[in-house]
Amino acid sequence: MKTFRLFSMAALALVMAACSNEDNEIEQQPVQQLSRIPFSATIAAPNSGATTRTLYNETNDGYIDVTWRAKVDGGYEGDKIALIHGGKLDVVTVTSVNDDGRAVIEGSITAPTSDEEDVVLVYPAAAVENATPQAPLPYTPSATYVLKGFNQGGTLDYIQNNLDGRQGTGTLKKVSGKATLKEDVSMPSKIAIWKLSLKDIPVSPTAAPNALSATSVTIKVGGTRVAATATGTAKSEYYLCLVPATMGSGDLTIEATDGTNTYSYTKAGGATLIAGKYYKSTVSMYTLGYVICTDRSIYPTVTVAQNAGKIPVGKIVYLGNNTGHTTYKNGLALSLIDVGFDESNDWANTYCSRLNTNQSTAYANPTTAVTDAYWMLPTKPQWETMISAAGGFANLRDGFGSVGGTNMKTEDGNETYSYYWTNTLLPEETIFWYSIKSITGEFSEIKDSAHKKHVRACLAF
Repeated sequence: MKTFRLFSMAALALVMAACSNEDNEIEQQPVQQLSRIPFSATIAAPNSGATTRTLYNETNDGYIDVTWRAKVDGGYEGDKIALIHGGKLDVVTVTSVNDDGRAVIEGSITAPTSDEEDVVLVYPAAAVENATPQAPLPYTPSATYVLKGFNQGGTLDYIQNNLDGRQGTGTLKKVSGKATLKEDVSMPSKIAIWKLSLKDIPVSPTAAPNALSATSVTIKVGGTRVAATATGTAKSEYYLCLVPATMGSGDLTIEATDGTNTYSYTKAGGATLIAGKYYKSTVSMYTLGYVICTDRSIYPTVTVAQNAGKIPVGKIVYLGNNTGHTTYKNGLALSLIDVGFDESNDWANTYCSRLNTNQSTAYANPTTAVTDAYWMLPTKPQWETMISAAGGFANLRDGFGSVGGTNMKTEDGNETYSYYWTNTLLPEETIFWYSIKSITGEFSEIKDSAHKKHVRACLAF
């Protein structure tokens, strides 16, 4: 019975096919297969600043010392290079390396559509998803490859095995049924390697910077993450792979986490990195901790003890590197308590008598004893910087009570006296200042002494 059914179905199929051919007289054309031809060519040898390969050695001239890796019988399969030409993607292999460092690449590729055809060579081939352009690249990158840049291992081995990247352009040509390159192609590196030696700067009057045992490092440019590690091993040295062409512009921020604290370093204006170069930097980083002082007489009402009588007197609310800035270099801290309550607009005799013009020549150093001389009334730009860093004025206003300090006053919702002074003069004025409302964070123009103003000291360091 099963045999009969199968035979009947086969016969029916033949009858239907015959009817179809008679009715339509259209025959399905075979799919034309693109022809493939042998390919062999030579690419340029690695050299300083021009080409890189993943066998890294640190060199004194600032470049990465590298070489190609060829196919080994029974072992390594050889470096794989993508050829993108005429909307097609082919992959070839480094089969041998000449004594002068040039590499022979071979494989079978789609035949060029003309005697000479533009080609883009990309290493590693695994970084290329397909031949469709995706600006600014002439191809679509592999999502897996891109994600590896945001989950780096922090070592040279990780970079050499996962993130080395090079690109070159040339011309394919056909000779006697074979394809080759019109001339040797140089494949400049697209990456820079940055070795970071991390140190922490404890906010303490006696402690010196120590090697920071960080479990992760993140690099941001203009607030956008461009590289990050994903290692749970605490260490003080990290190798980061960066792609200068895709980093964008803006302040460069390095963040490091030691498991409990986040340390930060910011270079205003960013950093200029060159593809193919190797960089080494020692980065000293602050954590968003507290300014410690041994002199209890400065703020006798702050009674939280820390290590042999040291007490926190200020909270660091902004970190950054602003060499040459007129009001701060590395960061800003606010006092944990109000240090004055001014009734007359005359705060020349308070803790906050230092003006903005004096801050360009002297800064506090939280690693040494902090005295009254370093505290000042925050300028309007400093208030704005700290508000932004805290993620809004409410976070800044209410962030001082947890360590024995007092949050900024709101006078139980009564806005009449809920202001804090700035030392920024109003435009074209000589005696009137802005103040900041401690409920909303709005700035107001103060031209009279009718309203009492609180004083919250700022430390620029």
